[in-house]
Amino acid sequence: MGKEGGEGTGSLKISKMQEQAVQTHNNELIGRLFNVMGGDDWEHVLCLGGVNVYRKRITDVPGGEKFYCIKAVRTINARPIDVYDLLKDPQRVSEYNDECALTEELPPLSDDTRLTWACSKKYGPFKARDFITRVHHRKMTDGTLVVMSQSEDIEWERSQPGTDYVRTEVLLAGNVMRPDPTDPTKTEFTTIAHVNPGGAADTPLGSRLVNHICTHGPVNFINKLEIAAGPKHGSEPYVPL
Repeated sequence: MGKEGGEGTGSLKISKMQEQAVQTHNNELIGRLFNVMGGDDWEHVLCLGGVNVYRKRITDVPGGEKFYCIKAVRTINARPIDVYDLLKDPQRVSEYNDECALTEELPPLSDDTRLTWACSKKYGPFKARDFITRVHHRKMTDGTLVVMSQSEDIEWERSQPGTDYVRTEVLLAGNVMRPDPTDPTKTEFTTIAHVNPGGAADTPLGSRLVNHICTHGPVNFINKLEIAAGPKHGSEPYVPL
């Protein structure tokens, strides 16, 4: 894992204490993401469209033991910076995420950490889901780029869990981008997702169905991400600052 690098101080009016608290939690999330991603016990379950999908049980978070944590890996024909910029932009979610029906931005926590409300479409027997997540982006000094998210326990007038939506808990989700060592115009892309969908999904039958869906979901996500991110900028490689 590379050391962290800044992207400017931004213009948000937050106190030093608030900024430190946000960044401390972000650092913990980044550390957890890389620990999970690089840990042992991943079971390879699928190779489709060049995407390798893995799963494992993570039991150190409440509710996490019922649902697999999913990891998917593929080399993308797009520059890391273009994939990174795409994932940072809340206005472009529909270009690669078919399951997301609506999104809305809440007041951000810092210049590199936003709060987003999103809701999914209804899927089969499951009601539409909604969630509020902290979305943090970071450039590491070794050239690694990260966009990650985790649920925030925040009440917001738009979401109405139990009526319009069932509240989903994003236990850990992240996307890691590195230049392909053989072709820096391409991206070594890894995505991690560990989600408790809640509601009827949080039952033995529901969890089995969700685990099956989550195993195949990353294939479509990564393939659509590649289409949306590039190549649009010729062959100029991404060079870390």
